[in-house]
Amino acid sequence: MQRIGMSATLLFFFFFASMSGLSAAEPKDSRLSIHTEHQVLTAPKKDEKWIGVPEREVLGVQVRAKLIQGGDAQGIWRFSYAYPEKVRLSGGSVKTVVRRGNLQSKTGSVQLPFTRPNPYRITVRFEGLVNGKPVTASQVYSFDIPRIQQKADKLGKDGPTVVQARMTGRKVDGHWMMAVARPDSEILYVHEGSTPRLQAQLPPGEYILKTVFYGTVDGVRMGMQESKTLKVKAKESSTYVIPGKNNEFRTYDQALGAIKGMHQSGRLAESERTYSAKAGAYSGWAAVLLVLIGLMVYRKKKMT
Repeated sequence: MQRIGMSATLLFFFFFASMSGLSAAEPKDSRLSIHTEHQVLTAPKKDEKWIGVPEREVLGVQVRAKLIQGGDAQGIWRFSYAYPEKVRLSGGSVKTVVRRGNLQSKTGSVQLPFTRPNPYRITVRFEGLVNGKPVTASQVYSFDIPRIQQKADKLGKDGPTVVQARMTGRKVDGHWMMAVARPDSEILYVHEGSTPRLQAQLPPGEYILKTVFYGTVDGVRMGMQESKTLKVKAKESSTYVIPGKNNEFRTYDQALGAIKGMHQSGRLAESERTYSAKAGAYSGWAAVLLVLIGLMVYRKKKMT
């Protein structure tokens, strides 16, 4: 265990040292500065379900940079990155590797291959001519691919369970809905508002916690939802990941639809359309079943 801990420590030390190396700028023109901005790119998943709101996946991050001062600028923009990532090996063990890359552009715009909700740090560098004079300028830029983080705490042995959430990002402005439901998805408690904090008196047991957000994150209009298992014990409460239900990207309107659907159905429905579609599907199967039972009864009477 000590050897594993030492290896992990050395790896992260190497990662941060490498990032320091990336951000170390050569002598540059002090009159120049760089403005950088980013946008997370998402699109509907190809393997959509036959019922439900189409899930979205992250395609990458579009980064744009430009010089603030200066006149006519011509040159090359370079974008360098290095970040740790956990990779599961064939034997089942997990290994942390450092992903590295360098992209360049004449326009100051590139698409970075970041798809996992995590914080990232890149070095943006310009090399070229401004008003005919050779210049260099660099900047370290940090940003997040948004993700919902939440925790559950029980206030004393007989106290309520408090669930709190937050959206990562520099500037977050939006609306939250948090719902606690039975395992069969029947909603027991709901909280809505600009503050993602729900408090409920829950007896020991297992529940489903669903959190929906819609608003703007770092200037990007978006929606997101997260579903977790909420386990309440006699003295504590905690949440556990439900595979495939974490940090699900949605459009702004899809998140609104999810909240509307839950209000109308009283269950953790994705939207009004989803709930009605499921109800229609269930009623359709029920009708088929009734027909089959009727045929069986008719056939039995005929045989007798």
